[in-house]
Amino acid sequence: LAQAVSEADRFIDHVMSLVGGRGASFSDRLRSLESKLGKIAYQGLWDAHKLRNQLAHEHGRRVTVDEARRALNQFRTAARELGAF
Repeated sequence: LAQAVSEADRFIDHVMSLVGGRGASFSDRLRSLESKLGKIAYQGLWDAHKLRNQLAHEHGRRVTVDEARRALNQFRTAARELGAF
């Protein structure tokens, strides 16, 4: 589950770069694309990325099925709004 969240985060970061997201980091690119995302999708993407960061940086942090499902749905919604599919 943690790997799926990490890969989805990487995918959406790539999508953000392709659609003109500017900046050196995920957060910079996301901020630069705020106007291209609905309010709910924007906040959801932040929340999903925060989960990814917790999984990557907090030793022993586990992800539940519900957390992973929610994050993956948030990544999907943002990708759709950015025109990835």
